[in-house]
Amino acid sequence: MQKYKHLNLNQRFQIEMGLKNNVPIKKIAEDIGVHESTVYREIKRATYTHTRELSGHILIEETRYAPELSHQYYRAHLLAKGPGLKIGADVNQAIFIEEMIIEQKYSPEAVVGFLTNNEHDFSNPIKSKTTIYSYIRKKVFLHLTSEHLPCRPKKRSYNKVRIVKSATKGTSIDMRPPEVELREEFGHWELDSVVGKSRDKTSLLVLTERKTRNEIIIKTNGRTCDETSRKLDELEIAFGEHFSKIFKTITVDNGAEFSSCEKLEASILRESEKRTKFYYCKPYSSWERGSNEVNNRFIRRFIPKGISMDKISNDIVKHIENYMNSYPRKIFGYRTSKELYDEQIALVYST
Repeated sequence: MQKYKHLNLNQRFQIEMGLKNNVPIKKIAEDIGVHESTVYREIKRATYTHTRELSGHILIEETRYAPELSHQYYRAHLLAKGPGLKIGADVNQAIFIEEMIIEQKYSPEAVVGFLTNNEHDFSNPIKSKTTIYSYIRKKVFLHLTSEHLPCRPKKRSYNKVRIVKSATKGTSIDMRPPEVELREEFGHWELDSVVGKSRDKTSLLVLTERKTRNEIIIKTNGRTCDETSRKLDELEIAFGEHFSKIFKTITVDNGAEFSSCEKLEASILRESEKRTKFYYCKPYSSWERGSNEVNNRFIRRFIPKGISMDKISNDIVKHIENYMNSYPRKIFGYRTSKELYDEQIALVYST
């Protein structure tokens, strides 16, 4: 994960000089090494209208950027909230938290994890997600509000329990080995299909490894079992002889895209052999694929329901996958899924 940098006074003076010379905002951001939205917010925070006189007593108004104004305004805003704030007058830490949540789509808990596991220059780093939530609720931050939080609490709804009358399409999850449930062995995955609009033919196949929570996201051209099988064929070819060690079992729901257990399990490289073992959840029991359900919320941060998957490029899909696998997770001591997954893959390839 990249080391996070903050605007200092010298960079603010560089912004001022760039604006005076009509340098594009994007170029200014590249020169000082920050995201262009950071520069836009900085300018918005510290601009003022200046009136000056030309010859002939003609007055004109100019919009100017004052580097010092930003620090003064932000400090005054924080201090006005009263004594005892852990964030104190640490403007850079406040900006850091805002940008991690607003731009990087981190949760307050993930921000705390990042502060815990990475080097920084904050004299009094926040060590509790509750503190950040409290500051958001009290409107301590200039821009950050509860609307920017990736997962906002929803009122729980109670639905009548459905009576299951249909059988699963393959081996029931009840027959799945106990070591899969314990998450102690690598190579057991959950597979789901994420859709945008209900009428879309395209969708995302989402594979989640249960032990490491590592994610593989694949865009499909159709929501059929044949298309799912074809994408698994591509995965098997990519991993070659190691596929069966990396994908020991796959747990799915009863969707049409997983309807043929035999077709999904059949190896494309070894005739008449199975490449993996599929297990099927009970109908209307999404909690039996808990890892999928949790990780799918990450995807919805980038692709809300109702957005057509036809408009989502493979580059965006790869960006979302990398984001999820590089996200610090509390359950792993704020290590990332990618770190753990890479360790397990190295073990597989070494044997």
